[in-house]
Parts: sequence; C-alpha cells; structure tokens
Amino acid sequence: MLSFSAVWKDLYLGMSHGLGTITSMSFSSEEEWRKFMQIGDLCLGMGVQIPTGILKKVLTTLAVYVDYDNFTSLFNRKKAIFLPHPLLNLSAGLEAVLFKTIALRFGMSGPYLAAGAGINLGPFHLSMSIYGKEKGIDPGASSQVHGAFALSFYY
Repeated sequence: MLSFSAVWKDLYLGMSHGLGTITSMSFSSEEEWRKFMQIGDLCLGMGVQIPTGILKKVLTTLAVYVDYDNFTSLFNRKKAIFLPHPLLNLSAGLEAVLFKTIALRFGMSGPYLAAGAGINLGPFHLSMSIYGKEKGIDPGASSQVHGAFALSFYY
C-alpha cells in the first residue's frame, strides 16, 4: 500500500497595534493596525507498506517512510540568505511492527541517525525515540541529540 501526505505548517496571519514605549503605554495610540503574514512551510511525505507474506504472524507490518520538510524552500533559495542545507530537511525511515504490539523504528533525520520503539497497549500507545538535529545551516556545524516520549490514546 502506498500513501502520500502533505502538511502546511505555521501559516499565520496576525495583526498588531503599536502601544507606544514601555513607559508611556497607551491603548489609545493613533497608530494604525498592521497586518503581517507568515507563509509557513509545506511538508511532503510518502510511505510504502511492504507485504510480509509468511512472516505475517511475527512481522505484522513493515513500512518505509520518506518525508521532506519545508518543500517550498527548494524554490525560494535565491530570496533567502540563511536557509539550511536542503539535505537537513530530508528524513527517511523503516518501521517494523512485531506481533501487532511492538514497533521498532530506524532511520535518518537529515544526515543523522534516528531510532525509536513503541508499544501498543490497546487504546494506549507508548513511544520513544532518539534522533539528531542540526541547529546550524550546514550539516555538522552545530548538531544536537534529542529525545522524544509520547503517550497516545486512540478510541
């Protein structure tokens, strides 16, 4: 089975009104309301479930996922000066679910390794992961290791 995803993140339209300096804050400022807009990021992803055949009782599902964060930055590179390297937005991984209960995940988050595990306890799902993240604009310039923990409830 093949699946696709598209997510538009951080789309924001705001308004602000100048209140003057801190010492003379006044809500009756004669400044006009200003509008500002943040375009946000388009993220695209794709997943493929690989048939497990005779291993179905042990290896319930095997899936490969690929995701590209901030897809629109590929087309606006000349306008921005400090965009991260395009490789930093690419993620790919493999997920294996054993006995319909235990999920093991391994992949790449940009140029860094990522790994995780999860357990399905009926309506409750418990997951954890560790992954590398680049804080600079070039791979290897300022890398950090992150961890995530999630407790989900599905009904």
